[in-house]
Amino acid sequence: MKDKAMITASVCALLLAVVAFIRIEMVKRDFDLTVSEAHKITEGYDLRFINMVKRLEVVLATRASFGYPGGKDPMTGEERRVIQPSREAIAVAPSFVPHAAAQEREAPDPVQLTAIISEGPGKKATAVVMNGERSLTVDVGDIVAGRKVTKITNENIVMEDDSFMFIYDIHGKREKIPLNGSLREGTSR
Repeated sequence: MKDKAMITASVCALLLAVVAFIRIEMVKRDFDLTVSEAHKITEGYDLRFINMVKRLEVVLATRASFGYPGGKDPMTGEERRVIQPSREAIAVAPSFVPHAAAQEREAPDPVQLTAIISEGPGKKATAVVMNGERSLTVDVGDIVAGRKVTKITNENIVMEDDSFMFIYDIHGKREKIPLNGSLREGTSR
């Protein structure tokens, strides 16, 4: 009788082990199936996201390069044109400055107009300027080197600080006009 009980207990233990093993394998298989399905779904999302970021990088690099010729804007799809200065027109002849005046001469202007990006005549224009070694894209109302951008046209950009109005032409011409009380009151902008 003792042997029969021992055999029955062994068979029950063996059956219980087989059932536990089958159950563990089924749970593992279901888990693996769920994980692989999730990978298939997220892999597609990840791949689409990575492709979108790569495309955005290419578009931004194209638009940010100074060689952007204009035409169809890669970001908005609108027609835009870029007005760049002709490099020959920037050459300036040196002038004679007496020794006393040379000491009073002010520091060179750190601001330089690089390009104007326009959506067409009479539409919004954005200017690309250099402030020292930094290149900036500015709109009306932005501040560059302590000067507020007050006007951008297809030909020039106008900036003002407390005492001067600065006009930068696309051909390299620069003007610095003092703003005194009478001139400012009589000027309408």
